[in-house]
Amino acid sequence: MVVFLDFDGVLRREGDPKYRINSALRLLFEQTILPFDVQIVISSNWKDAFDLPTIRKCFAPEIAPRIIDRTPTLSGQINDATKWKEIEAWLKQAKPYPQWIAIDDKASEFPTNILPQVILTNPTLGFDNVAATALRRTLQRSMACESPLQAL
Repeated sequence: MVVFLDFDGVLRREGDPKYRINSALRLLFEQTILPFDVQIVISSNWKDAFDLPTIRKCFAPEIAPRIIDRTPTLSGQINDATKWKEIEAWLKQAKPYPQWIAIDDKASEFPTNILPQVILTNPTLGFDNVAATALRRTLQRSMACESPLQAL
C-alpha cells in the first residue's frame, strides 16, 4: 500500500507558519500508520522546495525510511486535477501497480471518480481524529484483502 501524502492542510494547518509541519498532526499521522506495512510518497508541493532526505528528517525514525519517493512535478499542467495527474504519473511507472490512498485537503485536485481513494482533511484542522479513523479503516480493509486467510 502506498500513501500519497500532502502537507499543506494535512500536516500543516491553514494559518500555521509556511513550511512548518505541525508536530501534533505529524504524530497522529505516524501513530496511525505505524502498525501497517505502508510506504509513503510525497505528493505535496513541498517536494519542489525540499529533497527527500530533508523531508525524512521531519518524521520519526520509524517512519522516515517508509518515505520512498515523491510524485513528479508536471510542468505546464495548471488545472484542477494537477495533483491527481502527478500521482497518476507516479503510479504508471510503479511496477507492480500498488494499492494506494491519498491524503489531501483539496477535492478539486482529483477527478470525482478518484475521490473514494482520497481521505480529505479540513485545511483548518489538518490530519485530525476523523482523518486518522478513515485512514486506519482503509488500511485495515486493505490488509485484510491481502491476507492469505481470506482464501480459506
